[in-house]
Amino acid sequence: MKIGSFNQFSLLNQLAGSQKKLQLGFNMLSSGKKPFSLNPANSAIATGLSSQIKSLAQVNQGINLSKMALTTADGALASVGKDLQDLRDLALQAMNGGDSLDALNDQAQSLLANIDASSKNTNFNGNKLLDGSFQQSTNLDPNAKSSLNISLSSSSLKSLGLEGLDISTPEKAEAALEKIDEAIQKNLEARSGIGAKQSALQSATNTNLVAIENLSSAASQLTDVDYAKTISEFQLNAFKFQSQVALLNLQNQMFKSISQLLIGKLSGKS
Repeated sequence: MKIGSFNQFSLLNQLAGSQKKLQLGFNMLSSGKKPFSLNPANSAIATGLSSQIKSLAQVNQGINLSKMALTTADGALASVGKDLQDLRDLALQAMNGGDSLDALNDQAQSLLANIDASSKNTNFNGNKLLDGSFQQSTNLDPNAKSSLNISLSSSSLKSLGLEGLDISTPEKAEAALEKIDEAIQKNLEARSGIGAKQSALQSATNTNLVAIENLSSAASQLTDVDYAKTISEFQLNAFKFQSQVALLNLQNQMFKSISQLLIGKLSGKS
């Protein structure tokens, strides 16, 4: 039905189109994301980028677990290092002789027991770290093209050369001192190796974080809403919608008036 130069059905279609655009704009402003249907190609690319980001995050999670294991091991070795230094001080005192040799040796045996306990009991996530059994390969990138092999040496009394150590006489204390110095050096080397591995893991973490940031930025450009543009389009569509509603109401009023006029004329003729 036409009234003047306007087609009411065409106007209804335009109104439905404007309403659809308004709903789309509202959803975009609410979610901050562009819908998949708006650009399927870009959405597919963004999905691929998101998958890469998740893979990098999983790799970093594995790296962080390895870093935590190394930190635990290093903390235990730091304690062993302190015990070794105290043991060295006792050996130096015992070399001077005196009536306190037995007491000094008792203290030394207590320190040796602490060192042995660290070797047997230090663990992370159920894995013993300082008994010589810990070996692990940590992936540094999602494609597993780069990895870091981690193995930790034993800090047992036998491995440190301190098994059966005795400082109950000046002579034994002098012999023990050389062994203690060698054990201190082994402990320092073990901690240095851990430090190097921690640095390598941190470097890989930083590289992956940069990649995650770059991929996130690229994905954001493909999927995130341009708020200024979307708000402007939303306001324009809202204005069109209101204008179309007003025009439709006007047409309906005109149609009603004409209908009433025709009915009145027909009634008058009868």
